[in-house]
Amino acid sequence: MFSSLDNCAWARGSVLKIALWWENLEQGGMETHVSALLNAWPSSDDSFVLFTNTGNIGLEKVVNQLDKKINLQVVMLPDSETLSLSFGLIGARFFLPLMRRLWRKQCVEVLKKHHAFDIFLVDNGGYPGSIRSLTALAAAKELGIKKRILLIHHSSAKSRFLRTRSERALDQNIECTITDLISASAATRCSLGIVRGFNFKKYLSHVVHNGINLVQNVVADLSIRNQINIQPDELLVGMLGRVKPYKGHEDLLHGVSQLDLELKNRIVIVFVGPVTDFESSRLMRVAHDLQLENRVHILGYSNLSSFQIVRQFDLLVSATRDFEAFGLTIAEAMSQRTPVLVTRVGGVVELVDEGSGFIVSPKSPTEIANAVRRFIQEPEYVDIMIGLAFERVEQFSASTMAKKVRRVMTSEGA
Repeated sequence: MFSSLDNCAWARGSVLKIALWWENLEQGGMETHVSALLNAWPSSDDSFVLFTNTGNIGLEKVVNQLDKKINLQVVMLPDSETLSLSFGLIGARFFLPLMRRLWRKQCVEVLKKHHAFDIFLVDNGGYPGSIRSLTALAAAKELGIKKRILLIHHSSAKSRFLRTRSERALDQNIECTITDLISASAATRCSLGIVRGFNFKKYLSHVVHNGINLVQNVVADLSIRNQINIQPDELLVGMLGRVKPYKGHEDLLHGVSQLDLELKNRIVIVFVGPVTDFESSRLMRVAHDLQLENRVHILGYSNLSSFQIVRQFDLLVSATRDFEAFGLTIAEAMSQRTPVLVTRVGGVVELVDEGSGFIVSPKSPTEIANAVRRFIQEPEYVDIMIGLAFERVEQFSASTMAKKVRRVMTSEGA
């Protein structure tokens, strides 16, 4: 065995050497989570080795925001040709098992180069997410790393037709490999049980909500408002994050289009976040058909911090249609006293209750219209909501999250 109880942290004290495995191909909430987790880590004596792929476009943000007190080494891995179950039928039967064996061997070798670890933590997006990351858990078990933790943020993907057998084998392997499972919300945990049939009795299962840095002194920035020339009598209604159909941007457009002309002319809509040319053009066609083209701005990715962005909004909208594991952007808006309008999906309702935000049904432009109308016409109610939201979000601090994750690492049993 590469590591044993004789040289693990439980034998030598409370200082942990942690392998953090994080592969990523898209900009999104993952880098925000990793950054918050590292910067809020409760023990400066612990050390991290971050294993990540060369194509991880969120890594620069994490490194730039890293607190100097964090003992972190970054190990770059070549991009695997695919990080998801996007194989065809032949691949599902033959290619995936072959690649898993190859990746496992590679993972064993790269872990050996960095000596004994006490903890192996895979920070994944959805499930199954990065297949090589899951395979790395098996490598950690082969090397005798005592704690092998899988952290899942989003919903689970359904096993697809003609791939069920291969994917079931993957799930069973993971359940025999991990010692602990951390879900970012109760909704995420439920998704693993219902969609993939996870048996939570085989290992320790924990719900640790994502947390944010409760920044009180965000550097003021009005660049977005200035860029689109917001007038004093106009209200900026914004969405922040990847611009994709399931995120419900179109539903917001249809909702605003139902407002009376007087109210409609007070609203300016802005979408901030990575977007393809195709999706941008599609949404602008929708806006044109709804006679909103002069009220809609699609800005794409911004280098501003998410706190600086949401602080410029008069109302943050999260209109996800199917599943949202938690909603980091929502929490950030609440911390900046920006009111929120959210859909009743996944773990969002674990963060926002009826008093701290406008909650509407997914795929319901009419309910969105009613909420926006109330936002404009009832400022006293909105002020109360902002106060309650600010109090509520204090429960979801990065410090609380990091302490809970470390407690999972030092807990006994499996």
